[in-house]
Amino acid sequence: MGSYHEAFIMAFTLAFPAEMYDKSQIMILFLLTIYAPPHVFAGAIIGVLLANVPVIILASYVGAPLSAIYTSGLCFVFFALLGLYMLYSRPPGNVIRKNVREFSNPVYTCALACFVTEFGDKTQGVMAGLALHYSTPVPLIMGFAFAAILSTYVVVTFKDMVTVNIFHLYRLSGYVFVGFGLMMGLGMLSLVF
Repeated sequence: MGSYHEAFIMAFTLAFPAEMYDKSQIMILFLLTIYAPPHVFAGAIIGVLLANVPVIILASYVGAPLSAIYTSGLCFVFFALLGLYMLYSRPPGNVIRKNVREFSNPVYTCALACFVTEFGDKTQGVMAGLALHYSTPVPLIMGFAFAAILSTYVVVTFKDMVTVNIFHLYRLSGYVFVGFGLMMGLGMLSLVF
């Protein structure tokens, strides 16, 4: 339903704004107050990838037999609604769980914390929608991994600046999702006509 390059680019350009200031990013900011940045970075990447890669693989195989018109329609509705929700809502508040089990290795603790906070996240929905549409998990996983690494690096490196401008980043993510929703809708119209 699309080239490998297109799937990679879509995964990256949708996952990057989806990851900015979501639950796992708040958890990363919290963990940075306790642990060293390299431990938080490594643990966050491990946790986020472990939570999302199985979703991408499962949705890719579920979406393979579906026709392009259905998957484009589903993505159009999902991305447009998610973008509108982000434009007309406030960023999520305090989602830090205080009962996360602490391991002796801080990387494991950060991985577990990010793994738990990633479930039910908008990033999982975005990646599942793309996997339904493209049915090619490898470029989606690669694009998502690149976006997750880059967004986590931004938060870990520029944590003071990110917390100050968080509302603007959240609003920008809403515009990106509305734009991609409209692009998927236009793609759906080209399949119909």
